[in-house]
Formats: sequence, structure tokens, C-alpha cells
Amino acid sequence: NLTEALAKAGWSEALALKLREEEAQLAKVKAEQRATAKAAGPAIRAVPAPAVIAGYLENLFTLLDTDPVRGREILSRFVAPVVMTPEAANTGRRYRAAGALNLSYIVAAASAGSGKSSCAGRI
Repeated sequence: NLTEALAKAGWSEALALKLREEEAQLAKVKAEQRATAKAAGPAIRAVPAPAVIAGYLENLFTLLDTDPVRGREILSRFVAPVVMTPEAANTGRRYRAAGALNLSYIVAAASAGSGKSSCAGRI
């Protein structure tokens, strides 16, 4: 919409001046935000206790056993696609599997202090 309005109205020195003022204001706000973030220091997140992670995974495994379709859907939220890469080996075919498990939900729940961990549904 802005592009269309500029095309219709045309470019003017007043518009250019206002744009430069707005850009300067934006730069000032960004600098203030960086300074505030730097003064606050890095955000420290508590790593959940192993028992919390184990409880979450136990719930997830139970869901996978009781409702495989829903379990796969929930699991896909936390597992990055697994990439299989062929490797040359003297003993035959081999593949290297690479992927990742994203447990940020558990970290967020632990830092919020809820103490609850769930696989996102009733089992």
C-alpha cells in the first residue's frame, strides 16, 4: 500500500525529510534496545532436571503406545527430519543418520516453574 501511495503522490523533498527523520528515530530506538539488552546480560534458562525430562519422555512413549497416529504427530513437533547419508564401508552398505531432538518445550515449562510436563494431550 505504501508503494502504491508513493507512486500516486510522487516523491517530494518533504517526504524524503520525514523518511530520514523516521529512519533516525528507528536507529535510536534500536540502539537503546541493544544497550538495555546488553546491560541486562544474557538470559539464563534453567536446565530441567533429568527426572523432568524422563517424565516427559515417559508420557510421550505411553502416547506412542496407546495412540500411534497422534503420538507420531506430537513427536514430529520435537524431532527434526532425520537425514540418512550413505557411507562407504568395506563391510557393505552403511548410512549415517543425523537429526535433532528439540526439548525447548521442557526447558520453557521448567523455567516457568509449572512443574508439569506433558506430551500435549490426554492419554
